[in-house]
Amino acid sequence: GREIDLLSLDAKAHGEADVKAWYRRHLALEGLGRLRESAACLKHIEEASVGRPDGERLRSDCKRRREHLRRVANRKAAEEGRMLRRGCRKGVFSTDRETKEEAEVASLPAPAEKDCMPQ
Repeated sequence: GREIDLLSLDAKAHGEADVKAWYRRHLALEGLGRLRESAACLKHIEEASVGRPDGERLRSDCKRRREHLRRVANRKAAEEGRMLRRGCRKGVFSTDRETKEEAEVASLPAPAEKDCMPQ
């Protein structure tokens, strides 16, 4: 939310060539799980690296971070798949599933009408 907005302003206020601001934004977005936006920051860094003395290192770092994002995305997708399969096996999404709380509420005696009336 607000932190990312501030980082975005920081990255844009210093100009497109300020790779440190874009890198900080990349890390913040990655930490929030917003991987596509995080990868877009790497693209800005690569574009800003053209003509810089450290351009090759920056491009190499971006490639390494992009590979890391790919691994994170694959792990996230695998975990979501495992959770979904477990939920299906346990009948979590079943329409005839009755929760423990629903069973307890159903077993309670109905309140008398006088108990429901405001006093």
